[in-house]
Amino acid sequence: MVTITNDGILPHTATSYTETISFEEGGRTLSIPIPDGTFDSGPLTPGQDYTLNTSGLEKGTYTYFCAFHPWMLGSLTVG
Repeated sequence: MVTITNDGILPHTATSYTETISFEEGGRTLSIPIPDGTFDSGPLTPGQDYTLNTSGLEKGTYTYFCAFHPWMLGSLTVG
């Protein structure tokens, strides 16, 4: 089990992804993660927790992002 807590002042999510879409904007290449359905906390308001049961996940590293702020990225390793 892993618990994720929103310690910020804005809503966030923990949404898993494996692929991104890249595009050019203002002379920069931006990448937007595409949810893969492995896990999704849904909106977490400030102070709210989400507990992910990792027992159903295969060993490996899972990447996740905030659906509201797609530049916020993280990873979770299940061993």
